[in-house]
Amino acid sequence: MYTSTVGTGGWVAMLQYTCLLRNYQYFCKGDRLALKNTMLAYSIQYIVDLAVMCKIPYLAVMVRSLANPGSRVCTIFRDPSGEIPGELHRKVLQRYHDLRVGDVMVLKNVSVLYPNPTECFLNITLNNIDRVFSHKGEDLTATTENHEQTGTERQRASRLESNSRGTHRNK
Repeated sequence: MYTSTVGTGGWVAMLQYTCLLRNYQYFCKGDRLALKNTMLAYSIQYIVDLAVMCKIPYLAVMVRSLANPGSRVCTIFRDPSGEIPGELHRKVLQRYHDLRVGDVMVLKNVSVLYPNPTECFLNITLNNIDRVFSHKGEDLTATTENHEQTGTERQRASRLESNSRGTHRNK
């Protein structure tokens, strides 16, 4: 089983990608030394405290669990401040079919929905995903983008080749 602890593999890769490691500042909180980062203003705890349907401009979360009841994919996400349930659109899993526990997602403009006053969840579509890092720290986004570009480049080359054959025939 893969680890789903923040501070390992994918979480560290995400911090390096977003350059958050350089922005940590130490400050005293009572008798403890704590870390502060203004770039981490949006967290799961922030969402829970806000308690209103909205869009969060930026959120980094780790996949704690994945379940597939019927046609939708339910998951539990976590960050250092807590946990929140979420739903992944089917196209997310089509693109990131290797998504598993311990992987980290950097989300943008993600919707927070409240089906009732005491529960909230994240609704995640393909457009909400900025980056995905595997539990090993690999950038899965770059991998899927490269595969898609390769397919697109093949189609473009095929079209150019068939067009050039067509032009030679006309001459």
